[in-house]
Amino acid sequence: MTKVTSKNFSTNLAAVATAFGSVRDNLNLLLLFALGQYSKGNFTYITEIVNLKTLKGLSMNGIVIFICAHADVKLEKVDGVYKFVSKRTRGFKYVAPTTTWYEHNNDGEAKVIVPVTALNAFIKRLEGAIGGEGKTTVAKKDIKSGKVMVTKLKALVA
Repeated sequence: MTKVTSKNFSTNLAAVATAFGSVRDNLNLLLLFALGQYSKGNFTYITEIVNLKTLKGLSMNGIVIFICAHADVKLEKVDGVYKFVSKRTRGFKYVAPTTTWYEHNNDGEAKVIVPVTALNAFIKRLEGAIGGEGKTTVAKKDIKSGKVMVTKLKALVA
């Protein structure tokens, strides 16, 4: 990402939102495939997903809950590696998903995504950029307007 300025802020924000949406949707396709393989007795793919270390920005707990809601499995940690094991002694219970993994909760229903949570995360990130922390920084000339924006955003979520 380029240096953030008041002129390119909206463009950069839109690009991040688009990229994140693509990642979530692509992961959902992988989960559907992995669950389909589980229904045939293959645990490999659902296990690979939860052991992927680079998914730190996503809710691994939400992914595990989604998998467990659709496959009769439990997650165990063996020698530092997570592994799904069947709760059954015979056969496989598979329930086809009706929601995406990121809209699913442990009640099996779509959940309301609270924009306040996302906004609070954005505020924290913006504050870090204004303070010169992290990979993204705000140009010196835009720090004052950035602080005003943070104040206004905090008022929205208060």
